[in-house]
Amino acid sequence: MNVKPMIYHYDCGKHDNDMMFELIKSNANNPVRGGGFSTGSYTESDIPEILRLIDWVTHKAADAVFSYTSEQGSSYYLQSDTRTRNFDLAYFWGMYYPKGGSVIPHNHFPSTVNCCYYIKTPEGCSPLIVEGQKIEVKESMLVIFPGHYMHEVPECEVPDRCMFNFDIVYTAKEKA
Repeated sequence: MNVKPMIYHYDCGKHDNDMMFELIKSNANNPVRGGGFSTGSYTESDIPEILRLIDWVTHKAADAVFSYTSEQGSSYYLQSDTRTRNFDLAYFWGMYYPKGGSVIPHNHFPSTVNCCYYIKTPEGCSPLIVEGQKIEVKESMLVIFPGHYMHEVPECEVPDRCMFNFDIVYTAKEKA
């Protein structure tokens, strides 16, 4: 499957991003290969702003997969019973990039899709590079791509690039 990353804009970001930035920056204590920092991995949250974002991201991930499969001749797209077209959050975490921080090329297999939501993107911050495609990230932008796609973040020339990463998995269980 050779598809382009899907990009969406989150309208609630203008209200929620400042709180999420402070939360991530104060909890991103785990160094990653390249010089960025991550929070712990989470499977749920009790913070209303994050719950709202998770719900939105999960729905957009399902929309993206439906678009991808419509172009690829997938039997998923041809299903008449839409009750099994379900996606669930596997886990999520925050990423904070100080000046000089980066992330080496990697993927999120076996996750179905990887979703990158950008909370703070200062002028001059590094792009996201997915399968060689450079994506200039903006605040409140969501980028979705297949979980097996290689991606990276080059060295940041400015501090405070901040985002949430979501790994979403396909679950073929029937929902009422």
